[in-house]
Amino acid sequence: MAEFLEVRQKQAAIVLAETLDYDAAAKRLKIAPADLRDEIEGLEAKLCLCIFKEGTGGLTLTDDGRILIRVFRDALGRDNRG
Repeated sequence: MAEFLEVRQKQAAIVLAETLDYDAAAKRLKIAPADLRDEIEGLEAKLCLCIFKEGTGGLTLTDDGRILIRVFRDALGRDNRG
């Protein structure tokens, strides 16, 4: 499923899932927050699903997002945090 996705897209989603903050995630990834937003929006468009949801309480993972992040971590050999 995720073979057509680039590693940087998977990494961006994982880091954003860990921080749930665009500024903090962008800093860790050493990119601009606007570029991270574009990366995530592009990823969600490619997959035709919503990974993250922004609300009054901040950024959260959707149910689909939680599953997808596990798949991305497995694909990249990262541990399962959160």
